Amino acid sequence: MGFLRCGLVAAVATLVASALASPTGELASRQEGTGVGFTYSFPEYREVFQVAPPVLGPEGPLDSWGRDRVKVQEPIQKRQETGACKMLLMEHTFASSYEKPFIGNYTPPDCEFNRVLLNFTATVQPGVQYDRLAIMYLGDTEIWRTSTAEPLRERGGAIWTYWKDVTPFMYFWKQPQKIIFDLGNIVDEQYTSPFNTTLTATFFVADEDSVGTTVAAGAEKWGPADRIIPVSARKSATDQVSAWRFPEDEAKDTLTAFPATRAAPCLAKVDSFDPGTVSGLDAWREVQVFIDDHLVGVSWPYPVLFTGAMSPMMHRPIVGLNTFDLKEQEIDITPWLPLLCDGEDHTVSLRVVCLDDTAAGGPAIVPTPSNWVLTGKVFVWLDEDEAKVQFDPSGGDIQSNPFVSETSMIYSLLAHRGFVVEGKIVTQAGEKEVSWAQSLNFTTNLEFSTSLNPRGGQLEQTTVMAIEGAESASGMAEYRSEYSYPFKGMAALRTWQGRDAERPWQGVYVVLPNYLFVQVVDQKIEGSPVFPSGVEAYNGTYGASHLFTTRESFHNEMLTERGSISHILYGSNVGLLWGKFRAGRAFVQ
Repeated sequence: MGFLRCGLVAAVATLVASALASPTGELASRQEGTGVGFTYSFPEYREVFQVAPPVLGPEGPLDSWGRDRVKVQEPIQKRQETGACKMLLMEHTFASSYEKPFIGNYTPPDCEFNRVLLNFTATVQPGVQYDRLAIMYLGDTEIWRTSTAEPLRERGGAIWTYWKDVTPFMYFWKQPQKIIFDLGNIVDEQYTSPFNTTLTATFFVADEDSVGTTVAAGAEKWGPADRIIPVSARKSATDQVSAWRFPEDEAKDTLTAFPATRAAPCLAKVDSFDPGTVSGLDAWREVQVFIDDHLVGVSWPYPVLFTGAMSPMMHRPIVGLNTFDLKEQEIDITPWLPLLCDGEDHTVSLRVVCLDDTAAGGPAIVPTPSNWVLTGKVFVWLDEDEAKVQFDPSGGDIQSNPFVSETSMIYSLLAHRGFVVEGKIVTQAGEKEVSWAQSLNFTTNLEFSTSLNPRGGQLEQTTVMAIEGAESASGMAEYRSEYSYPFKGMAALRTWQGRDAERPWQGVYVVLPNYLFVQVVDQKIEGSPVFPSGVEAYNGTYGASHLFTTRESFHNEMLTERGSISHILYGSNVGLLWGKFRAGRAFVQ
């Protein structure tokens, strides 16, 4: 039936990546601006990038922006058996492009391949433009979700490149497809900058026995899915995007005549994003996946900071974690194979809920009023046997604790979700007990404070949030994931009225915005993954992998009647990927 699940097995691999400046620095002519008492200049285009695990290229490991910068102490890079071939998939300018996606046709290349790597390169000229969401589809199925850098009018445009391993979608790459790339943008008198984009694919052969994998001892290594079934609006036939916008759209799709499978995990993989404004409700969000009326799993999305968040200067040259590669949630639905294989049609639906603590009778879980973009997909590994199942899912609890004083307001929210489904299935290998379990915790503390004095005052907002989760699947492809996403953000607005004759801004108000944020991704994965884990670029079989990435940025800005000065006082991005050796040894730095 279906199998979708990401698992990681580690023998060893250690990746340490850090960045303090743009990889290439200035890329074009400079432009000048003026500050208080001086003149400054900036490059017309500045390269920005996201620190991420390496990907496997034809010649070995590549970093997230496609350069062979990874230092390897031992010769562990993969070498292709046949020459790589490249194909231009898209060269397009997205200007006034809302509801006008790029449409192209793909035909498999005339070369042998078992791995596919995308290269997306974009530029945006200096000017005024928001960060934008972009989604790539093959037919009705979303295969990648990304977002754009935001330009500055006087501090230069942006250029960036991101490499994406799309080998898990080999089912599509082996046959002709319609390519739909959606990047909704506005260009008018107010928003002046279009996005110029190029998308290429590299097809090559890698020795699968040497590609880094994470497979538990004695477990079977799963190859690409035999079939991938979209869970989407299915509008590619009319050259439209297939994502739902919840709650405006009813995110519901029908699976017809589901095939018998090799009872690997069936995943309704959730891709979710909220481009809406503040909704007035709490910070907790849950994406729920249903088969018919049965809740089969949930996703608590990673809180992505896009490049317009707080201050665009805080996202140069390093963008936020997952900004250029929005991650997906995998849910193992193997225990539901008997239901899906009963020969009847079944409905898969996606919902997004939040907590309304103003509801009559106390806090209540309600559909979110915000705008969420949702799709899903089911990865299928085929078998010929039928299955039987029994299950016992359980729920969770959510609590909110607001506190208000005269000069501050503190709001805290605690959420927990426990979910388990167990059953028995019969495959060619015999009867097996299978299960899918999730345990999720969410905490947030939001504090608003004010202070006043005869010469000014301060308004400050501080947010501390953490999402922790543990997920596991057993019975077929063993898989376990543990993750933690701590986040801290601070925004302070200070005002001061100058009265000192020695001050050049005497008699005017000085406004001092200050911003700080800290992002962390800490993820450990064991077992058989569907999506790349970061160890694919290195030889070996690993029992587990551990990815740890942090990003900190502080921005201070002074605004007066005479102009403004912006300073990025501190910015860093550090990543670590490691595991335990089963055989061999490799360190990357």
